[in-house]
Amino acid sequence: MFLKKMIWTMSFVAGAAVCAPAAMADDFPTKPITWVSPWNPGGANDTLSRAIAQEAEKVLGQPIAVINRPGASGTIGSASVATANDNGYSVVLGSTPTHATAPHIYANLPYDPEKDFSPVTMVGSVPNVLVVNPKLDINSVDELIAYAKAHPGELNYYSTGPGTSQHLSAALFENLTGVKMEHVPYTGSAPAMVDLLAGRIDLAFDNMNTVIPHIEAGSLRALGVTTPERSDALPDVPTIAEAGVDGYDASVWFGVFAAPGTAPERLDILQNAIATALQTPALAERLNTLGVRVIANTPAEFSKIQASEITRWGEVAKAAGIELR
Repeated sequence: MFLKKMIWTMSFVAGAAVCAPAAMADDFPTKPITWVSPWNPGGANDTLSRAIAQEAEKVLGQPIAVINRPGASGTIGSASVATANDNGYSVVLGSTPTHATAPHIYANLPYDPEKDFSPVTMVGSVPNVLVVNPKLDINSVDELIAYAKAHPGELNYYSTGPGTSQHLSAALFENLTGVKMEHVPYTGSAPAMVDLLAGRIDLAFDNMNTVIPHIEAGSLRALGVTTPERSDALPDVPTIAEAGVDGYDASVWFGVFAAPGTAPERLDILQNAIATALQTPALAERLNTLGVRVIANTPAEFSKIQASEITRWGEVAKAAGIELR
């Protein structure tokens, strides 16, 4: 619930952050910036990265090159920025799996999510959506639970890797309902979606901006959203909690991080550019249709939320029996 409260608070101060003049201690940036998306092209992270970078570079006056560096549930691309040592010229669009759950999943994580990055801003939060292939005669969360209990281990779901939001959302669902399903990890949402649409995968708890086009096309059926409140983007879809799974709460946030030791003045410049981009009418409208709740907080505020999320998701991973690997 801490994240929920902080989101509402930060949404009010975001405007102030945008209006404040960017710190101008130097002429940063004087050359192109590298923006790492640590996932495959076509997924939620990649989509957000390219949309935001396109607007932010107009504010900065320098190009932003979005580069995909997927692998190991987003940790490979994230690690490349943790060791960049370039004082703000490399950033990564991190998220819940790379910067909150990873230390609870990987015994040899090549970075410390808190110590090895400089938080710039939390871009926003988005629900995951529980979706099923329409070929399944399942139309509600209750029906899914009943079917899974009658056919233990028969249903499968995808994730983009162990410990990702899709994995932990499903693990929390299994833990709270007592059902057993097969976890099928993929390297990214795009190839996983191909198999879900083809019926080789039964269901998923994937990011809203990934599944909405397929829900609208009728190729996927939405059963519930993972947040405590319904989403404006899918107002007729109940939350999983209100559909009968008491205490269920699993949402995903995305945030920009620079390398450790980046000058505070440069973090402020980057934050201002991203926050300004997020308020661009065209981008704001697009993010709203994708179910993204924009936050755009300050580096200090983002750092506090990240610390609380690391603790919260550690408790979820432990309750779900996910072991370090």
